[in-house]
Amino acid sequence: MTSSVSKLALSLMFAVCVSACAHPNYQEASTAPASESKTATCALKYNSQNLCAAYDWETYPTESDMGAFVARFTNPTSGALVDPALSLKVVLWMPSMGHGSSPVTVTRLSTGVYRVDKVFFSMPGTWQIRFQLMQSGAVVEEQIATLQF
Repeated sequence: MTSSVSKLALSLMFAVCVSACAHPNYQEASTAPASESKTATCALKYNSQNLCAAYDWETYPTESDMGAFVARFTNPTSGALVDPALSLKVVLWMPSMGHGSSPVTVTRLSTGVYRVDKVFFSMPGTWQIRFQLMQSGAVVEEQIATLQF
C-alpha cells in the first residue's frame, strides 16, 4: 500500500509541475494591438502635475528583439505638449513574478516628447509599464499601463 501511495503522490507532483509550465504566447506583430495604443485620450493622468500622458509603439518587442515607444505629455485643457516639471523614469515590471526587466533608456526628443528604447519583456504574461515622475531619486507620482505580452 505504501508503494501505491508513493506512486500516486509522485504522479500528482508530476502533473502539477507539468500543468504549471507557461505556454508562450508571443506577439508576432511589429506594432501593438489597437487595444494597447494609448493616444488621443488622457490614458495616464498625473494629478500632481496637471498632465496627461500617452504612448505609442514605434517597434513592439518580440521574444528576441527589443522594442521602443514614444511617450507624450500634454496639458489636459489645451492639449499642448509640455515637459513634466520632474524627471521621467520608466520601469518595466511583471507583477505576477515580482520582478522587472532590464532598464530602458529614456531620451527627450522635444518638448513633451520622450522615446523609450530597450523595451524587453523577458517572458510572456502580464506586464506593467510604470511611468514615474521622480524628484531627488524618489517617486513623486506614478501611472501604470498594463499590457499582455
